[in-house]
Amino acid sequence: MKAFLSFVTLFTLSSSPLHAELVLHWPLDETDGAANVTDDIGGHSGAVGDGVSFGKDGANPSTGTAAEFEGSGGIQAEWAEAI
Repeated sequence: MKAFLSFVTLFTLSSSPLHAELVLHWPLDETDGAANVTDDIGGHSGAVGDGVSFGKDGANPSTGTAAEFEGSGGIQAEWAEAI
């Protein structure tokens, strides 16, 4: 029984991807009033909706600024196969 469990575990681990690549990263450190954001990896743009404010305090001094999302505000990315 032990050998069977070891085989099942090994098979499960080897059949799943061991790493994923980041395809989109919006740092959200734009200045307040920005209408669009562009990601740092693939250049994908996103439209900033109502209720999104930039220039807020980040998690700590070394992370830069942050965005605040209120209500149903969000960022809508254009469709791209990579995303």
